Amino acid sequence: MGFSDVKGYYETLGLTPEADTAAVKRAFRARAKQSHPDAVGLGDTEGFHKLTEAYETLSDTDRRADYDAICVAAATATTKAKPKPKKRRKKWVKPKPREAKPEPAAAPAPPEEKEEPAAPEPVRCERCGIISAQLRFARFRRVIGTIRRSRRKIIEGVYCRPCANKLAVRASAVTWLLGWWSLPRGPLDTVRALFHNLAGGDRPVEENARLLARQAHVFAAQGRPTLAGILALQSHQLMANPALLGLARLAEGRTLKDRWRVGGVAFVVQAFPIGIVIAWLGMHLVLWAFQMFGE
Repeated sequence: MGFSDVKGYYETLGLTPEADTAAVKRAFRARAKQSHPDAVGLGDTEGFHKLTEAYETLSDTDRRADYDAICVAAATATTKAKPKPKKRRKKWVKPKPREAKPEPAAAPAPPEEKEEPAAPEPVRCERCGIISAQLRFARFRRVIGTIRRSRRKIIEGVYCRPCANKLAVRASAVTWLLGWWSLPRGPLDTVRALFHNLAGGDRPVEENARLLARQAHVFAAQGRPTLAGILALQSHQLMANPALLGLARLAEGRTLKDRWRVGGVAFVVQAFPIGIVIAWLGMHLVLWAFQMFGE
């Protein structure tokens, strides 16, 4: 079956009628870069328009089928219109070996677009889910006495200060009620846990340095350079990291209020029963001293 590229669409894209839709798209992208007006000059738009017309026709299944039918019909009509030449006896000549025609080079595939690296996921408070610059990795202690032994548990995680205060108060309350009832370690473990929680728990340096560094990159990706610089500087102060110095310069001498200082309502709630016990012991000690030395 003959085929005549009537409007030269296949020739424009450098394809054959057997090319599939994916090949059409690849050929168009490759040639569009070469014939685009921005690449060849603002005045040369005819070639680009012809390329676009060829792509729109051959990439659409229905329009391509109609165009192929026209091309086949045109080739058939041309064949019928030509007069058949008279047959003549020709002298036999040994045919020369045909040289293999080089196959048309496939259109170069467009370069793959590199995906931009995703911004780091922000760290959230494990209790309320808030994203904050004041998050810290903290540990609190809870003690439960079971007559024979003292069961000690470490409560740890990344928390905001309000959630950390609630955890500290809860751990201390359970320890006050249930921590004494094992001998001989119960009372000692209970006192240690109560004062540990009263001081705000334990905040490991290495874990918090990594946490602050990650949050610094998160805020930098969100377009908040000053806050990112402050967190990077805090991380570097906890654990020296030269890679954060460039980001730390964005702090511009600013600082954040330290919400993790000892004090506040949680401190008072935990210190109140300790104060009562100390006052009770002090009073009895004074009375005992008067009894012993007042006579």
